[in-house]
Amino acid sequence: MARLEIPMSRLVEQAEQTMDTVHGKGVLHSDVRWRNILFNSETNGIMMINFERAHWIGKLRTSARNKVKKDKVLKFIKAVEKQRIIERKRIALAVHNQLGDERIG
Repeated sequence: MARLEIPMSRLVEQAEQTMDTVHGKGVLHSDVRWRNILFNSETNGIMMINFERAHWIGKLRTSARNKVKKDKVLKFIKAVEKQRIIERKRIALAVHNQLGDERIG
């Protein structure tokens, strides 16, 4: 395998940005692992694939009028935010664990 030139820290950062973009579109991937991560040599960027387990959350709003509904919405939003944090950590960990000290480029 050829020596890779992109620092690990940059790859991890790109992976986290990729996950942030997915989340920003209102999607939870729900299957973040190495086999669902690709490196695009044309853009030197990380890509996510395999969205068959993904969930579309959409834009999360707290505009519910009654308190019970608003509390449920807030609880759901909190759970989604927790899952987003977990997915962001998982993608960074998957890249780091798979590539170790290697670099891409």
